[in-house]
Amino acid sequence: MKKEPKQLLLVDDDPSLLRVLEHQLSQAGYSVTTAENLQQARQRFVEKSFDAVVCDLALPDGSGIDFFEICAPAKFGCDFYHHHRLRHH
Repeated sequence: MKKEPKQLLLVDDDPSLLRVLEHQLSQAGYSVTTAENLQQARQRFVEKSFDAVVCDLALPDGSGIDFFEICAPAKFGCDFYHHHRLRHH
């Protein structure tokens, strides 16, 4: 019997990075849903259940920490990972 792929929500405001990560994670066998901001992430989280969330900490409409509080593992039973890129100005 074929095992269902793990459902992953990937949140980042950099569309290029989202595409690269989505491709790599899909190739690794994950089912990836993406969002470019907190509003999209909240909507995706309502529409579907996820096994894990990978979220940028610095988003245009809030902090990834804000989103973590919404989808806390104790409440929703999913893992939550965050990342933060160093940006040079």
